[in-house]
Amino acid sequence: MKTVTLNASTSKLEKLLGQEYGLVVKVDVSNLENSIEWYTDKLGLIVNPNYQTSTWTQLIIPGIVKSEIGLNVNAQNAGSGGENTTFVVNDIIATKKKLESEGIKVSSIQNAGDGVLLAYFSDPDDNSLGLRQNTIQ
Repeated sequence: MKTVTLNASTSKLEKLLGQEYGLVVKVDVSNLENSIEWYTDKLGLIVNPNYQTSTWTQLIIPGIVKSEIGLNVNAQNAGSGGENTTFVVNDIIATKKKLESEGIKVSSIQNAGDGVLLAYFSDPDDNSLGLRQNTIQ
């Protein structure tokens, strides 16, 4: 049996993203309060008070370090596969350049408000992936 030792400091993902510190999966919802209640009551997730706005709430997944679900108010996309796996990075500009140097087309950086910067790219199957930088901590 072959054993592989993983060293996060030398992984390709870390080299591309920098010192990443989290993974957030976005789920579009039609009613934020109802969705928060459902995810906390039914699934046992915990509201992260550091990432709560009128249109966004991040939920901590107990037992899974640095991984959260982000509920995003977007009634048009709710239930239609509007999910987006997002890598939270320290420097979105540098990360965008590194991904582009790998031949990955990355969208322009968007200011989502509340101190959040976003950019998007796709995998070969056209699944949407995102970059997020929290400028206010």
